[in-house]
Amino acid sequence: MATDNDVQDAVALRDAMTTAVAARCAEWGFPLPVQVEAAFRRVPRHLFAPEVSPEAAYAVDIVEVKRSEHGALISTMSAPDIQAMQLVQADISPGMRVLEIGSGGYFASLLSELVGPTGQVTTMDIDADVTSRARDCLAAAGYSQVRVVTADGEYGWEANAPYDRIMVTVGAWDIAPAWRHQLAKGGRIVIPLRMKGITRSLALERTNDHLVSLSQGVCGFVRMQGAGQHDEHLWLLNGEKVGLRFDDGNLADPGKLDGVLAGKPTAAWSGVTVARPEPFPDLPLWMATALPGFCNITVKASGDEDPGIAVEQGGRWFPFAAVEDDSFAYLSVRPAAGEGRVEFGAHGYGPRGGEVAQAIVEQVQVWDRDYRGGAGPQFEVWPIDHPVEVPPNSVLITKQHTRVAISWPDAERCCSRAAAPPAIGGRTRPRDPARNSTRPTTNQYGDHMTTVRDRDVDDADQLRTAMVAELRGDAITSDAVAKAMATVPRHLFVPEAPLEQAYEPNTAVPIKRDSDGLTLSSLSAAHLQATMLEQAEITPGMRVLEIGSMGYNAAVIAELVGPTGHVTSIDIDREIVERARTYLADAGYDRVDVVHADAEYGLPAGAPYDRIIVTVDSPDIPPAWLEQLTGNGRIVVPLRLKGVTRSIAFDRDGAGLVSRSYCLCRFVPMQGDGARSNQRLTINTGVYLTMEDTEHSIDVTALRQALHSPPMESWPGAAFDLPDELELFLLTNSPRMALLHASPERIEEGLVRAAARLGAPVLIGDDGSFAYRIKRQRGSDDFESGVIAHGPSAEYVTAQYGQLLRRWAEQYRRRGAACIRYLPAQAATPPEHEPQQGGLLRKRHGSVAVSWPQTSGTPGR
Repeated sequence: MATDNDVQDAVALRDAMTTAVAARCAEWGFPLPVQVEAAFRRVPRHLFAPEVSPEAAYAVDIVEVKRSEHGALISTMSAPDIQAMQLVQADISPGMRVLEIGSGGYFASLLSELVGPTGQVTTMDIDADVTSRARDCLAAAGYSQVRVVTADGEYGWEANAPYDRIMVTVGAWDIAPAWRHQLAKGGRIVIPLRMKGITRSLALERTNDHLVSLSQGVCGFVRMQGAGQHDEHLWLLNGEKVGLRFDDGNLADPGKLDGVLAGKPTAAWSGVTVARPEPFPDLPLWMATALPGFCNITVKASGDEDPGIAVEQGGRWFPFAAVEDDSFAYLSVRPAAGEGRVEFGAHGYGPRGGEVAQAIVEQVQVWDRDYRGGAGPQFEVWPIDHPVEVPPNSVLITKQHTRVAISWPDAERCCSRAAAPPAIGGRTRPRDPARNSTRPTTNQYGDHMTTVRDRDVDDADQLRTAMVAELRGDAITSDAVAKAMATVPRHLFVPEAPLEQAYEPNTAVPIKRDSDGLTLSSLSAAHLQATMLEQAEITPGMRVLEIGSMGYNAAVIAELVGPTGHVTSIDIDREIVERARTYLADAGYDRVDVVHADAEYGLPAGAPYDRIIVTVDSPDIPPAWLEQLTGNGRIVVPLRLKGVTRSIAFDRDGAGLVSRSYCLCRFVPMQGDGARSNQRLTINTGVYLTMEDTEHSIDVTALRQALHSPPMESWPGAAFDLPDELELFLLTNSPRMALLHASPERIEEGLVRAAARLGAPVLIGDDGSFAYRIKRQRGSDDFESGVIAHGPSAEYVTAQYGQLLRRWAEQYRRRGAACIRYLPAQAATPPEHEPQQGGLLRKRHGSVAVSWPQTSGTPGR
């Protein structure tokens, strides 16, 4: 039993801890508001750490809670100064609803103090031992109103959503889609986000369709478990004494570093000094984004044991390194003039170790000149399936669910320090004021974008080489396409865009928009262009018609057909045509004919064509394209099928066409006489259907009534698969299929599930009942498809939908299973071309028959 002296001791220790925490947070730039300080002085922290002494519980340090069977720390009560910083970042007010991911109990009690009796706190953890402990401690401390849930944090906790604040108290590598969906409009996520091995506590506020940082702080947390767990890649050198740890990539050929430590190191020094007590949190983050092959280095050597690596004379270890092919270097220090000062430098190993060391030194100099003591970077987090608007002076890190844009403030705004430009490659290059920006590149280590500053014309060549290297083996499968894309200067076709944007492989560059802001013309993503060129299989001497002109794709095609072939590119927009002509001439491809014309009618003057490449979303295949195609020609076209678009490579097949390959894609819609829009039916504010055909009447009133009826949930035991192929199967196997869309607001309030955010195939019954697909996890890396249904016949449409899902999982769970045929209107459909287990889609000029032949594919149930 606790005595009065015990209680008084705890209060005194708590007050001392709070005073120390307040001083430290003020030093960090996070002064404690009155309500946060009051919460720390009120909550009995020692009751959440009964295994340790009160002195240890109130120390400004972590308290261990649980270790794994291998001794790794997997649960802690975080240090109070870090907890305080996160609470300042969150800016919590009374009445808020808060979700904490990673439960220990103490932090949840602080949250409960801040939200007050009118608010609600839910805390969750994947470990039942941890949640059981948290419940007991919360009850003992008088905070039993906090809801404690045992569940995988990757999926949030939908039952109590939406949340005004989501507090993540485990080290997270990514931001799960569920967290965004469960966050209230204008809500905030505070998360220790790991980016290239560097963790920062970010306060991210929801802004339209993405998250924008309000503040960042240095922190460290135990790593997330469950579906959101991310394993790093570790490569060991010299036995296990030296390790290179890669956060979001790995070495292309780790064997090249074997024995590299046997040689002598090469040192390079920056002239940049720092006093030992001086914080410099932005330096490692700058290095992580600026250096290709960035990684963390670990050294394990006890006593006088030689780890086989140079140890800094300054006696302080900075675990940051960079690897380039067969060499690597790491950040180091040595004593400098002035008491307690050290100079930053680098030690390099391997044939090019000196070059890598010099690259590290150059980036230290850039940081010192442009960002030291500045405001620090800004972070924006975009969903992985959303076009990213990359800010100036920024880099992009691609993760599983998101892309993180890290932008650094303009040097002139953040720092008045003047310095000469750093030496690059042994020589000093002048700054180019027209291109004074951060320039990303890709590299062999899996980094999608890393930065290099103040480079001149060599940048474009390096970026182009890196772009092709990243696409090789995925979108690019032939030497011919690789060589063509490595030759054409892509950036010359989008001079208004930064170099990094021009060569970013997975992002389109908008060129022209209408008055409503919709894109009318864009330079397609290089990944998609490469895929379509591989579908086309263009050979020297061919005659090619491109429909939808931007210039760049035509230039790559010109490289493929060579001097004996010919390329014609047409577009309905005169501005785009003139632009394409200009940039093709600038790039040395003025032999390409660019014609102002309506694509619906092709271009008879240049026919016949061996290949027709369509680079706009097409609702149909006009008769002119078939007439102008050679007898053994091929059309590659983004054809719209029931509201979704596939890039299909069609070959001649009698009077019609038959598919050779297809893939998911997205393009701006066709304009002119061939333009067609999908039918859109609004069921409820923020909930609507899109469909291509109008042969079947839809009772909107019945749909609206069904939407507001209780949902029926079913799990037919069918394996989940990537949506693009299954989506095509569902949409083409029932005439009553459409696409269901819902706004984030309707999803947040629970009216429709998150699957409908980008459009989900929905089966509609005669009485307005409807069903659409959802998913859930059923194993560590396995998911299954389920069905949500509404309306009086919910059970019936659920059974129909479930049957389709099971048939897909058992027979077609692989890519490329469908056979797609196009039959012009004047041609009858031969019996052998009638869809088998598929559908016939009526078009303006003909029909599309989608069949799914029986296959012995691996069952997915």
